[in-house]
Amino acid sequence: MLSIVELCCSLGKRRVLESVSAELPDGSATLLVGANGAGKTTLLRCLSGLVPTSGGAVRWNGTETRLGGDDWKRTVGFAPDGDAVLEDLTAFEQLVLAGELFGLPSSSARERADSLLAVLDLTDRRDAQAGSLSSGTRKRLALALALVHGPSVVLLDEPLNGLDVAGAFRFVELVRFLKSRGRTLVVATHEVDFLAGVADSLLELERGAVARRREAGPQAAGSERRAIRAEELPWL
Repeated sequence: MLSIVELCCSLGKRRVLESVSAELPDGSATLLVGANGAGKTTLLRCLSGLVPTSGGAVRWNGTETRLGGDDWKRTVGFAPDGDAVLEDLTAFEQLVLAGELFGLPSSSARERADSLLAVLDLTDRRDAQAGSLSSGTRKRLALALALVHGPSVVLLDEPLNGLDVAGAFRFVELVRFLKSRGRTLVVATHEVDFLAGVADSLLELERGAVARRREAGPQAAGSERRAIRAEELPWL
C-alpha cells in the first residue's frame, strides 16, 4: 500500500501541491487527471524523489519512506513525459547500464534488457542509438528504463504521448500485467477514456489540491491482442 499523507510542495514562494492525500493499494492503477498546471507532473516528481516536498509524508506498506533515499529509489520506477534516454547509447546499452546502476549483475541486466525490448516490441531497434529513434520508440524505451530494476511502484507521466495505436494497446496490456503482479501504478494522463478500462481509481487535481477522487468503472477484459506472460518478465 502506497499512502500519500497531506503532501505539500513549494517551488520558490509558490505552493504547487496543497495537502494531497491518497491510499493506493498494491496491484492497482490510479489515473492522475486534471488540467495543465494542476500539479500532476509535480506530484509524480515528488513521489519519485526528484523534487523535494515541503510537508506531509509518504508511507510504503505502513512505513514512512525517505523520498529520494536509496531504498526508495529501488522501490520506485519513473518514466517522465520528456526525454529520459541517452542519445549516444543504443537502446540495449542504456537498459544494461540502468540495470547495473541499480546493482544488477551484468548478466542479469542484459537478460532483462532483452526481455523488456521484446515485450515492448523494440527488439528490431535493440542496437540503434537512441538519438535516431522516433518519439514513440523513445517513449517505449523510457518505459523499459523505468522497469528494468523491478520496481514495486511505477510512476508514469503521459505514457501514451507519441505512441501509435499498436503501441498504446501494448501499453494497456503492460498495465494489466503489472497490476496482476501486485505493482502499484500512478499514471498522469489526459487519455482517460482510453485507460479507464484498466484503472481502479481516478484522482483529479485542481490547482495542486485533490478536487475529486472516484473509483473507476468495471475493469475491461483482456483484449485479443497478445497478453504479456509472467515468464516474459519474471522479475516483475
